[in-house]
Amino acid sequence: MRTATLLFSLLAIAPAVIAQQGAKDAPKAPFVIEAGEIQLPALIDRCADYLDRNILVSTADMHVGGASLTVRLQQKIETDRSGCEEVLTSLLYRAGFAMIQLDDGTMFEVVSLSGPRGREVANRAQHRTIDQVLARPNLKVPVTVSLPLQHINATVATNALRPFFASTGAPTGSASLTIGNVGNNSTLLISGFQDQVAQAIRIVRECDTPPTKIAPSIEELIGSLQARLKALEDKLAGAPATNPGK
Repeated sequence: MRTATLLFSLLAIAPAVIAQQGAKDAPKAPFVIEAGEIQLPALIDRCADYLDRNILVSTADMHVGGASLTVRLQQKIETDRSGCEEVLTSLLYRAGFAMIQLDDGTMFEVVSLSGPRGREVANRAQHRTIDQVLARPNLKVPVTVSLPLQHINATVATNALRPFFASTGAPTGSASLTIGNVGNNSTLLISGFQDQVAQAIRIVRECDTPPTKIAPSIEELIGSLQARLKALEDKLAGAPATNPGK
């Protein structure tokens, strides 16, 4: 009797469990922003709800430097979860803000790049692998990567890359890409917004090739021939004399 009652109870709740599991696994509806004007605080709230995360916003930070909080779109945007995050971070960056991560991925905060807490953006950069960065080259969040080098020296690469990114920075005008190393000549450290880090990785990889074999110069050829001739003369001078009468 107890077995029959338990079986009946399981059969009764099974449809609800299946329905709940199906709803959880079902693909999310696209994230849509209609054409027209939208306020950044409202967009942040909508994205936070869609991404299932908390995005903290300080009223004081949002009004630093008289930043424009209104965005006008000429075309409707319809995208997925990754696209939602990329749209939000790009529009925030355009207005002079950055979204930083506070914990393991559920708590974020919007910080003004030109405000008193602007330094926190670089300090909160998340470590990412090369593949993770290149998989999302349009995301504007602060990250740090370690890029192994095969053929070029890290110090030389650092000095060569800096001029290319010196004028590429945040809306405040300060450089937002830091390139360096920690004494290891075979590894490059790159820190900045993910889209710019992805660009730097591509440039380094294109240049990280074996050195081209250069043909010897005339002077080198002459020096080589002279050395070979001297070696031959020394060998002949040291050889025993032959007696033609025997």
